[in-house]
Amino acid sequence: MIKLKQIMPIENPSMYKIHVAKRSNDGYEPLDEYINGWDNWIGWNTYRGDGKPNRFTRKYVISFMHFYPQYGTFLFGGIFEILKTYSDRYEIRLCDMYKDFIGRLKVKNINTKRGSAFNFENHYETIEVVELLDKPYSSHVFPGYEWVNCPFSVMKNIIDKQTPDWKTALSKIKGVYMLTDITCGKRYIGSAYGDGGVWSRWSEYCYSGHGYNTGLVDLVKEKGNDYIIQNFRFTLLEIFSMVTTDEYIIGRENYWKTVMLSDNKKFGYNCN
Repeated sequence: MIKLKQIMPIENPSMYKIHVAKRSNDGYEPLDEYINGWDNWIGWNTYRGDGKPNRFTRKYVISFMHFYPQYGTFLFGGIFEILKTYSDRYEIRLCDMYKDFIGRLKVKNINTKRGSAFNFENHYETIEVVELLDKPYSSHVFPGYEWVNCPFSVMKNIIDKQTPDWKTALSKIKGVYMLTDITCGKRYIGSAYGDGGVWSRWSEYCYSGHGYNTGLVDLVKEKGNDYIIQNFRFTLLEIFSMVTTDEYIIGRENYWKTVMLSDNKKFGYNCN
């Protein structure tokens, strides 16, 4: 067991707050935001919320984001100096101290139940090191078929980068999948049974925003492609070998449409 203090000595820990960024109320994961761009992660550290209490009351903040592929693990996101505090935001500066650990250092045993900012000295002694990656975490490792539940923005990033483990896993299966609109809970059920499997089918969504499905095409026309990117999630419902007949997979797709009520306009976006 290696303690955080052994590899990250901090003088005067009482000058620091620890920021523990977890999933927001509207379903956004800070880890996903970090992967999508540094500016997105900075936003998690500058946001205060108009009229909300001042959570960063000390000169420095040590930030971690929930590394949700490993429950209870947190990824180091940098040390920031608080330059100015406004009613709705913070002006911050990234410190050079331990900057090389950003996106690489994973820790555990940050025992915080509610809230997101705490006095660092109350946790410094107990935080344990899980792993130090050889390079900054930049793309989600494929979690296994039964754990695929991925924001559209993250999946687009995975497909744009042609991430090898995801591409290999999703290219060799057919399947039934669900796209969920997290703003209203409406769903779209689809199936992938052509060459290239699920990877090929999901690539069409990431490139077009709608996958050429009537209900989603109409939604993109109404609200724009960014709405899909920001508010939809991909989930695998069932997977099949590449030798499974198209007819069987389409039958399973129709079953899931009935179960999820996705062919009812009140609950879903399936129009066929």
